[in-house]
Amino acid sequence: MEEMRVEMNGTVERAASGYLERYLAVIQFVSSSVVLLGLLGTVNGMIGAFEGIAEKGLGEPTIVAAGISEALITTVTGLVIAVPALAIYTYFIGRADARSTQFEPYGHGFVDALLRRWSSTKAA
Repeated sequence: MEEMRVEMNGTVERAASGYLERYLAVIQFVSSSVVLLGLLGTVNGMIGAFEGIAEKGLGEPTIVAAGISEALITTVTGLVIAVPALAIYTYFIGRADARSTQFEPYGHGFVDALLRRWSSTKAA
């Protein structure tokens, strides 16, 4: 009976946790992927800068500056999106954990009531 109680409580906790955290994976994905997209833009901008140097030499600073500008803009854009998304994710994961802890006794009570009902039906 105790083994069944532990298993049912675990199932209830996993279901509640999954329900509370169902959309947080999207926020986590956005916060981590935009950093990589910013890095991709940085690399692309630096490639453009070095291609400009290769084509025109060091005598044409505007070509190099354009590539570096692209690199910095994409880096800043990635960070401007990633930092708030990470803060939002951290906030909501904390809220989900708090809710899960708050509702845990109700889940255990529900499991206990089910097991009492099952035991009384089985004994009868």
